[in-house]
Amino acid sequence: MTRYLLYFLIFIFSAGFINAQTISLSNQTALPCQTVDFPIVANGLPSNVSAVTLKIVVDSDVVYFTGHTPGTMTGYFINFYQDTIGISWSNIYGQNLNGTMLTLHLKYHGGSSILGFHSSCELAAGLYPIFVNYIDGSISPKPLVHYYVDGAVGSSGDGLSWATALKKISEATNKPLEQGSRVFIKPGLYSDTMVVKKSGAEIVPLTFGVTVSDTNKITFPESASLACIDLVNYPGSYYAYVYRSWKGNNGVYKITGVNKAARYVIVDEASFVPEAGATADSSLLQASIGMPVVFEKYASNPETQRIILNPSGLGGRAALHIGKIITTGEFNVDPANYNIVDGIDVTGSVSSYGLRIQNSRFNVYKNSRVYELDSIGVLISGNTAKPANNNFILNNSIYNTTGKAIKIGIQDQGSPNNRANLNHVKHNEIFSSGTTGTKINYVNAVEICRFTGYTVLEDNTLRNFKLKNINRGAIEIRDNVRKALAYSNYIRNIDRVNTGTHAAFYLQNLGNNNNVFNNVIVDSAALNNDVFAFWVNVNGGYTGGKIAYNTVHYVDNGFNLVSGSANVDFEIRNNIMSLGPTTPVNYVISGTGLFIVSHNCYTSEPVGQYPGEPGRLVGNPSFLQPDFFLSPYGFSLLQGSICIGSGDPVSAITADFREMGRDATSPSRGAFEDAISNIYWTGKASTNWHNYLNWSPEFVPVNTIQATIPLRSNLPVITDSNAACKGFQLEQGASVSIQNNRILQVF
Repeated sequence: MTRYLLYFLIFIFSAGFINAQTISLSNQTALPCQTVDFPIVANGLPSNVSAVTLKIVVDSDVVYFTGHTPGTMTGYFINFYQDTIGISWSNIYGQNLNGTMLTLHLKYHGGSSILGFHSSCELAAGLYPIFVNYIDGSISPKPLVHYYVDGAVGSSGDGLSWATALKKISEATNKPLEQGSRVFIKPGLYSDTMVVKKSGAEIVPLTFGVTVSDTNKITFPESASLACIDLVNYPGSYYAYVYRSWKGNNGVYKITGVNKAARYVIVDEASFVPEAGATADSSLLQASIGMPVVFEKYASNPETQRIILNPSGLGGRAALHIGKIITTGEFNVDPANYNIVDGIDVTGSVSSYGLRIQNSRFNVYKNSRVYELDSIGVLISGNTAKPANNNFILNNSIYNTTGKAIKIGIQDQGSPNNRANLNHVKHNEIFSSGTTGTKINYVNAVEICRFTGYTVLEDNTLRNFKLKNINRGAIEIRDNVRKALAYSNYIRNIDRVNTGTHAAFYLQNLGNNNNVFNNVIVDSAALNNDVFAFWVNVNGGYTGGKIAYNTVHYVDNGFNLVSGSANVDFEIRNNIMSLGPTTPVNYVISGTGLFIVSHNCYTSEPVGQYPGEPGRLVGNPSFLQPDFFLSPYGFSLLQGSICIGSGDPVSAITADFREMGRDATSPSRGAFEDAISNIYWTGKASTNWHNYLNWSPEFVPVNTIQATIPLRSNLPVITDSNAACKGFQLEQGASVSIQNNRILQVF
């Protein structure tokens, strides 16, 4: 009887504390891939708690347990199994556990979930239970905060709407931007500097062994987790970054779909050629996924409505600086990673640079103009502790900068301050807009400085400028550069100001596995300016260099090969050298080291030919239209060309200028593998049939090419002159308008 009375008294005593004795979790919000701290808080517990058993059920698709920090309770055992966090603790002496007992650390993937206490939770004081009210917690998506900038407003508001817009771009960079935040900027002239200081989020780190397929699908290996992609709550906020493609797949693509179990994403605006990377091979295809901060133009007509950033008179290290400046030292910059700057033009800077990406990674500058500067257009540089890796310069126009258009690394710095790897320069146009003035000539268009690596120059157009310093190259790959790729670039009308040796490509000694292939180099002026297509100076040796599958037309000179070392591992193969009509020279050779030269095609017997070249071919390569210099596709081969199928395979180069596959045993020479037989109307520039920019590839049909017209918003109109094609196909709903008594002749 006494024992039952004691239990009854304990029950009555405990019942009085049911409402006061609590263990609780909080309700929180987070952004994907953030770590969220959930304190387990006790209130009203007696001071003699001797045993604790807690079980908290979570949804591991939403959160994942990553760790814990002790609080008032120490020496406990904790585990995570089948969506349950189990915590057990005992102390025969009793201990006051009120306050934060411990803190759980959970990685948030996205979505919503209850963090619920299991019914088997219990506390005890000695042999007796303690009655506790367990209060569940929750996790849910944190809303994104966007900012708005309008230079036309009278004064700045809080920037959270167009009605309360900020007046300056620099004000937006000082806001508490987070991953997924967007800064919308209206067109206008901004007398301002822009320093990007914040970082977006890395969702999937840079990963080897990825595969691209099906035109828009990226598949990651088993080691990768796509758990943090939440397209339901954050649509349009995730981007895939594709690096080191040898087939034109490089770029930054918005993710529109995901299959987490199969580890693949679907992306927008891609046209992938099938390609796969390899485990732990940084020279091949790889990818990452980010949730960046985005600065973007808000315009109804982005091409004609411009955001112009002009910091003249304001000082600063650059008009647009990516990286948080922390002290006065040039390299004392904290990283700002995963940012996209879309459609912000830079001009008029009297500071050091137009755009500078310093010590920062995974940034994108695209769809913009860098022009009329007193200095270098774009600089990417970093140091050992904070490298400037994995950045993209995409779809920009860069013109009339007095120094260099694009510079990767800083040549006069030692190795510690030249950490800039895996940076990609794609689909930019670099040129001079006039014929006179101080800003129209370059030291280089692109300079890749020593100790940098894995740079990719792809699908850029360099045109109509002069090299103003002696002994330079339009694209200059300096000494001690490793594993650069330069392919599918179109280089035309490169001249020089002073006498000396100049070249479209200049490769310096001690390089390691640098590859120059599938480029088209032409000179429509035929000026006898003594510029070489390629200058290779390997006095100190070279490892694994290649110049292959390039097409050269009307450039005065072919190769200037300088070697003072027997350690020359450099191939020159399968190039078409259709040089200028005025005393062309194919080879100028000095030194004793031998290059590996074979299977090149020359329009006439080479002057200064390389000794003992196997597979040399002499004759007309038969270009499609060699007098059409606006587009590289005029230098495609005609059916029956002596260069089709007569080359020798070069390892790792399996696609041509158009990303068409090369024959594995008998590839063609030059930049193009096959003759063009069919082209497609895009209408991206206008309705004018005769505008080459309206076709893919960019070439107006002739009597050897079939024209296919799909349904587009701009359909072709033939009005200025007659047109011709070999075949003609109208897809459903499409049409061609023929006006002014013009004729479309179909052969």
